[in-house]
Amino acid sequence: MLKCRLFFFFITTILFIGCESETSSKKTYLDIDSLISTQVKNLTEAKAHVLKTASLGNAKDQSEFSPDSLGWTTELDIFRQLDIINKPTNKDSYEVLDGQKDVNSNLSVRSYTAKSELPVRLLKLYYFNDLKNLKKLEAVFAEKNTLYATERSLSLTFDEIAGKNTLANYSIDGIQKMIISDTVHFAVKCSIIYQ
Repeated sequence: MLKCRLFFFFITTILFIGCESETSSKKTYLDIDSLISTQVKNLTEAKAHVLKTASLGNAKDQSEFSPDSLGWTTELDIFRQLDIINKPTNKDSYEVLDGQKDVNSNLSVRSYTAKSELPVRLLKLYYFNDLKNLKKLEAVFAEKNTLYATERSLSLTFDEIAGKNTLANYSIDGIQKMIISDTVHFAVKCSIIYQ
């Protein structure tokens, strides 16, 4: 009887520890694909406009337009690339720090720093009290192959609009170097206009 109880205790302990570590690893990552899909839905429903300033080298352009669902999907698609941190093969490829205090605000920061040469080099999530209350996302994304090398800094900022945590602005800033040309700097800065 004692052996049976010890066996039961041993199995229960292993299951508990296994569930606990699985739960904590699930809490570590953010589903970026779902985040972008939710923002596309919110922006489409709000009939939001975007004021976009883009520059490539010395050339600069500004435009204002009102994307539909497909337009917002296209606009924000580059941010879906950050979801690479959620691939099972990358589970242990990032150093994750959580609960750091942002020196410029009252927000907490969760950061992911790549331990090796991965496309998402750095991801920072700024949140208020809980990750569900995300206020800002910053990332560094880099790619390199035989034809070109590029590095981009990506940023999303959120505000509470109509009771929803909704995108307020986003930006992409980077450089690209083609094999037989000069390095080109590009930047896109967008502000969302709600009616």
